[in-house]
Amino acid sequence: MALALIATVSLFWLLPDVYDPSLATGDGAVYMVCAKSLLAGDGYSYLGEPFTIRPPGFSLLLAPAIAAFGTDYTILTFGVGLFGVLAVVLLFLYQRTRLGTPVALAAAVAVWLNPGFLRSAGQVMSDVPGLALMFACLLLERWTRRRPSAGRDVLLGLAIGVALYVRSMNALLVPALVCARLLHGLRDKGDGRGGLSWPRYMLLRAGLPAGVALLCLVPWSLRNAGVENRIPAEDTLFHSYSTAMWHQDWGDPGSPRITWEELTERVGTRAGDLLHVLGSRVQERSEDGLHSGLAIGALLFWLVVFARRRGTGEFMTAAMIAVIVAYFGFMNRLVLPVYAMVLPAVAEVVLRVLSAGLSRRAATGVTAAFLLGLAAFDFDSVRVNDKVRSRHDVWASACRGVEELIPPEVLLAANFGAHYSVELDRPVVTLRWAEKRGGVEGAVELIERRGVGALLLDLGVPEEARLHARLRREGHEMLGQEGLLALVRLKSAP
Repeated sequence: MALALIATVSLFWLLPDVYDPSLATGDGAVYMVCAKSLLAGDGYSYLGEPFTIRPPGFSLLLAPAIAAFGTDYTILTFGVGLFGVLAVVLLFLYQRTRLGTPVALAAAVAVWLNPGFLRSAGQVMSDVPGLALMFACLLLERWTRRRPSAGRDVLLGLAIGVALYVRSMNALLVPALVCARLLHGLRDKGDGRGGLSWPRYMLLRAGLPAGVALLCLVPWSLRNAGVENRIPAEDTLFHSYSTAMWHQDWGDPGSPRITWEELTERVGTRAGDLLHVLGSRVQERSEDGLHSGLAIGALLFWLVVFARRRGTGEFMTAAMIAVIVAYFGFMNRLVLPVYAMVLPAVAEVVLRVLSAGLSRRAATGVTAAFLLGLAAFDFDSVRVNDKVRSRHDVWASACRGVEELIPPEVLLAANFGAHYSVELDRPVVTLRWAEKRGGVEGAVELIERRGVGALLLDLGVPEEARLHARLRREGHEMLGQEGLLALVRLKSAP
């Protein structure tokens, strides 16, 4: 297929050529560290502790590439980019029956050239592989409806199970599937349900694939039930999704629950974030009223499609929106699958409206031109900006300094340890979360308790700048500075 070939070739120009060690890519670093733990025979673990926050699917995908090529970011990024190619091809196939080939192709191109999509496709993160698997499941669900059978529904359930092991958000496919088939069963009678009674239809056509998908989660749930991790969490942002969603301290399940007022405030904030990012086509988060207006218009168009079709894809989009507006945190990449579903919905409504006054061919041409114009307007060919490149260069130089000056037996700590664990292939304790809870004293307590012997401090973080000044006064060894990263060896180090 021409789309797949052209998109694959374009990866050589569109993907970044450096690793971005920012907090935004921290999840990717953790995935890589966990993949290395799997290869080392230490199980799915992070810094010697079983990792329970996210399922192991993406780390398992990374493991063969890391085993063959090591932590080669070019290879790993290209692999994620290939999932991006798969995602836009599956998007095209999913939308072709609704939009026709030209408009569906234009929608796929618009998503492919979207800077937010390309940014995610250039990071070793689960977002783009998860998006590809979401579209694969939606296509498979459509296939099962065309010729229903127990075997096909079991296959669908297994596919959803695989998809949610790679990207937790894909678990929303289960309620989306059940809601869509519930409405289908209520609306259709007799032959519309294959001659099945409504209860039997729901049991076989909705309960079977949903049950199989949920059964896939049983091993993961049982494994986590027997794990006792540190409380509060120290090396990760939160202890579990449930803790982060409903507790004031994301890392401590014993902390007070958030109040109704706090939840309401969160929903308002997240709804604004969603509108700003969706309206900017997953490019920025600003207070620009134009972006919010564009997003509201796009969502109204999507609601027209939802009311008309009410299929699994539409319920999946609704579920993702609901989760985003209630979510404890926000990053632009969370909106990517919503954008990939809403943009074709906008095109579908535009196509239908134009078809009322123009020939189908003319309406198709205008709609496709609109999508391609949007793609050209949004496209940014700059792969890596100066800020990212500078951040990479400082990080890489700091890693070389650690390798030269800090022996492997000395435990290292840094603001976000995973980025250094990946490159240095050694455990690196994270200071960020202890600092957020207890400031400098919290970091000092963590350092002493974990037996840290060396620190790579980010002087751009106020707590770490104060910690650096304190360590200097106490006479610890200052080993130099690269950019804002200062390397310190503690007097207690072996």
